[in-house]
Amino acid sequence: MKFHHIRDVLAVAETGSLRAAGRQLGITQPAITRSIRDIENDLGAPLFERSTNGVTLTPIGEVFVRRAAMIQSEMRRARDEVNQLKGHFVGQVSLAISPGAALSLVPSILANFRKRYPETLLRLTESFFQPIEKSVISGEIDFFVGAYDHELSTTSLSVEKLYDNQRVIIARRGHPLVQARTLADLAKAQWIRPSFANRPDEVDFSVMFERAGLPAPKITVHTCSTLMTLLAIANSDLLTMLPLQWVESDWTRDIVEPIFLEDVTSTCAPLCIVRRSDVPLTPVAEHLSDMSRKAAMNYHLDKRQNDQPSIRMLKAG
Repeated sequence: MKFHHIRDVLAVAETGSLRAAGRQLGITQPAITRSIRDIENDLGAPLFERSTNGVTLTPIGEVFVRRAAMIQSEMRRARDEVNQLKGHFVGQVSLAISPGAALSLVPSILANFRKRYPETLLRLTESFFQPIEKSVISGEIDFFVGAYDHELSTTSLSVEKLYDNQRVIIARRGHPLVQARTLADLAKAQWIRPSFANRPDEVDFSVMFERAGLPAPKITVHTCSTLMTLLAIANSDLLTMLPLQWVESDWTRDIVEPIFLEDVTSTCAPLCIVRRSDVPLTPVAEHLSDMSRKAAMNYHLDKRQNDQPSIRMLKAG
């Protein structure tokens, strides 16, 4: 088995077609076909099921692809690490980051990274942890920055807590209910439930209202992306509940604002750096992790020094 066999299997699995895999890799379809046949003969088992619509992985193929993805990632890391240790800061580094963390941290991280490593490819993925956990484990993603709940992961990973997080009710700027002080003041409001949230109970407004002895909230819109949620909030009188970073970012503070209630205090999963504990990061990825840590520390300190007085003023109303 050679490395090009692994490369070809992963390309076919990704594209679902021998022809498409060949185009992606810049080689002919017969060459891809021979490569797949060679590795299947070597393993003594079929990796793909062929049909008129393309190819799909067999159960054995799915197991093989998981291992192959890890091998490919480690080979890429090995090449990058050797080059970086020689002073050639090339290759790539992959960071997955949650939406709230992206709003508050990415501008600083990106500026510092591009200044320090102009020749390195930075791959950014917006995601919560659960959808990309396997990619972190396989090495496809170097590390994750964002809300992390230990209860949602069954894998042993290195987790570094950056700071605790808070959720707030969010409305468009100038919303008629921004002066509300109790949950009862919002009893007639309509709500957005973002289905992309880290865990279902973090957007379960029903629990919040039930605990206050109020009728269930009227949820009229479901969203599945950061952009759709911001568009819906900014262009309606709908409310939602999301981490505080959503109203503190320079990109959003002019279009949305928080509603702080005297009878509602809501925390959410802390912001963390999550990475594999068994494999070291490349030098550049390690430095990107340091940049993320420093950006989070600066954000948290600025929030404590500057934003808390304004929050108390809002609460005093």
